[in-house]
Amino acid sequence: MKLFESVLSKETLEDAYKVFEIMDEIHPNEPCWHLAFVATDPSRRGKGYGSALIDFILPRCDAEQKPAYLENTNPANTSFYQRYGFEVLGEIQAGNAPPMNAMLRDPR
Repeated sequence: MKLFESVLSKETLEDAYKVFEIMDEIHPNEPCWHLAFVATDPSRRGKGYGSALIDFILPRCDAEQKPAYLENTNPANTSFYQRYGFEVLGEIQAGNAPPMNAMLRDPR
């Protein structure tokens, strides 16, 4: 957190701390896979790489009977995740921070 304090304004820092607080509150309490970095380079989008990442990990989540959780930072991707069975748990947003959707998929 020292890095944040050294580079963010007081207002932005307060927003960031609030976002982290909301993330902690909404994150599932039960053991789950947290898919923290499902992303593709913008120049590679639409080529199936995101699907390949999801297709790779969801069978493991299902085999372990653990839910998959993620924070979706791009509203345009909500329907993509919903096709895989993710449901929106709620919005994570504070101050001027961009909104994110917390999403969860129960194991199959």
